[in-house]
Amino acid sequence: MSQNFLPQNSGTAIAAQQPDLFSAQPESEVGAHRETPGKATATPTRGRGLRDTSIAAYHAHKDSGKLGARQKQVYELLCRSGLDYTRAEIARAIGMTPGAACGRVNELLGLGVVVETPRRACKVTGASSHGVRVK
Repeated sequence: MSQNFLPQNSGTAIAAQQPDLFSAQPESEVGAHRETPGKATATPTRGRGLRDTSIAAYHAHKDSGKLGARQKQVYELLCRSGLDYTRAEIARAIGMTPGAACGRVNELLGLGVVVETPRRACKVTGASSHGVRVK
């Protein structure tokens, strides 16, 4: 004999009974916890559930100077060809979304390993776009 612990009414009543965990937190506390150097905790930050350990790992990787896997794919494409590519051309060549390609290119620009080239017609969109090439 199985027992049913759920009420017999609709699921909306169950959802209405669940507390809103974020509304109980004062606005001043959202993001109030900051990373302590050398000490990783499991306290959520910025009200989005990010953990200090994740943030510390991100900053450690960023400060290491190593390229991420997707950044490396973009950089290797540009190195192999020796040509300039628009962001849309990079996205198509590597098989990533245009938004992801744009983000990785902007990160590489910020690191100073690629430079923008003058505007030209993109082979994917036909629009006038800046290309990027290895510095």
